[in-house]
Amino acid sequence: MTVILCHVGPDDAFSPAFRQKLAATAGVDPGAIAEIRHLAARVLTDDPPTLTVTPGEACWIGCLRPRAVRALLAHAGIRLEMAPVNWLADTPTPAPPSGAGPGHPWFPAIDRERCRNCDQCRQFCLFGVYARDDAGRVVVVHPLNCKPGCPACARLCPSQAIIFPFCPETPLNGDEPAATSPPAPPLTFEQLAARRRGAVSREAL
Repeated sequence: MTVILCHVGPDDAFSPAFRQKLAATAGVDPGAIAEIRHLAARVLTDDPPTLTVTPGEACWIGCLRPRAVRALLAHAGIRLEMAPVNWLADTPTPAPPSGAGPGHPWFPAIDRERCRNCDQCRQFCLFGVYARDDAGRVVVVHPLNCKPGCPACARLCPSQAIIFPFCPETPLNGDEPAATSPPAPPLTFEQLAARRRGAVSREAL
């Protein structure tokens, strides 16, 4: 049994009550809980976090926003499909200002369960953050090219698949999208071009 408490950034704080709840739910002693800290910053380094998941063995992960953690782990190349993963979410606190302070890197992560690889984010982004891999999937290749505080590609995404972990907006920060919100239709190339022109104009102000 693997039980992990995952901190996306330095402001993630978990009460003793939540730690006890995670241990009790997973059926382990609180002392058996492993912790991953500064996940968002560490996935960008040459020493990303390691997570050993035994095939067929249950895994419990406690965090604030499961969607954000899943996307960040996927960005680090950590696959969770080999074992049943159970999530326990604590109540998130308000996010800090966009890109504020050390430990709050501003970059997108992709929710693979929602992404349709429509390519709108790659075509729209002015900073070369996205590319297509050999399988044709849209991937984040230059995360730190992203302009701090700019979640425009996430607002554009018709599937709400792009997550900025330190964005104060829901669901751009990894909160669950509203179940009643249908996917928006893909934009035309003319609409994409108009949005790019608008973004360039705002940069000039």
